[in-house]
Amino acid sequence: ARRLMDRAPHSRSPVRPPTLMHKRLALLLLALALFVALIGSAFLWIAVPEREQKGFRDLESVARLKAEQVEGWLREREGDALTLQGSENLLLRIEQFLRRPDDADERRIITSRLDVMRKAYGYETILLFDARLQLALVLGEHLDDQERMREVVGKAVASGAVTHGELHYDAAGHAHMDWVVPLGIAGPE
Repeated sequence: ARRLMDRAPHSRSPVRPPTLMHKRLALLLLALALFVALIGSAFLWIAVPEREQKGFRDLESVARLKAEQVEGWLREREGDALTLQGSENLLLRIEQFLRRPDDADERRIITSRLDVMRKAYGYETILLFDARLQLALVLGEHLDDQERMREVVGKAVASGAVTHGELHYDAAGHAHMDWVVPLGIAGPE
């Protein structure tokens, strides 16, 4: 009866001490876990700096591309200004307007021509100054910073060359750049 009780399913067998095979299996699993951790650490140690360097190279390429785009945009605006400066028919019309600023037909003609140019080139504002640097015509939305505009106008008149101001932001955070094109027109003094 005793033997039957020892073999009964509800009876508990004593815990066997770990064998050599169990110890080896545990060591193998521990070594495998350490190997995976080591490989992961090595990957991070090698790959992360490489990815960071690639990211910096990508950012540098984007910055270079943007700088080239800005330089191209500046050349285009200067080309627009030189085209305006060399347009004899438009210069004659502006000169006639400046001689007779109260003539409604002259005002309508020059306003129409300059407004077409303003819209075609995407300019926000076109300001026309006379020879005394008095504001003769405003097309579009005029920015309120008269001091900055007068400074750029003064530089352009002194040099006789197309001049632009610094890039600046309005109260709404929109970027602007003032361009001044000396037309070389003798107006009423």
